Amino acid sequence: MRPSLPGSSLPPPPLSLYLFPPVQPDGLVLPVLDVPREVYYTSQLHQILWVHKDSGGIGDRFCIPVYARYFGQARGPGHPFKGSGEIDYCDLPDEWVAGAKVEESIAAASFVDTKGDKGFVSFDVPSTVCVKARYAKAMCLGGLFYWTGAGDRAGPESLVAAGWKTLHSK
Repeated sequence: MRPSLPGSSLPPPPLSLYLFPPVQPDGLVLPVLDVPREVYYTSQLHQILWVHKDSGGIGDRFCIPVYARYFGQARGPGHPFKGSGEIDYCDLPDEWVAGAKVEESIAAASFVDTKGDKGFVSFDVPSTVCVKARYAKAMCLGGLFYWTGAGDRAGPESLVAAGWKTLHSK
């Protein structure tokens, strides 16, 4: 059953956004995903779908990684790869960000580096951050948590700005 927010005009988020069971007292939240297992293990979904448990009274916050994960020589989720690593979002080539395949239903974006050795690259873009911010808002979480904000881009490609605007919209 989808929760509703009493007194809110905000519609409940789509069923595809119900990625979390209730937060456990110890703060551990394991994602419940309706996506193929190989997507879960070969993208950064395992890193972005968790809630940061705050002890300062602010509340749980949805984590947004401000970096990409790459899987060398992979051509998509579930493909074999050789080597993996991370790249700050601000260091991604503009072509990758502009040409990202965005899947808002699972709040993920990706690019396949066919010209270099990075292979399948998974990262957030402003539209995926907006999906996550709407989820955080609908679930009455304490906001978003960025890891790390220093890796963000300026202007319309800023992940922090996209989250801020969405959280503070009516």
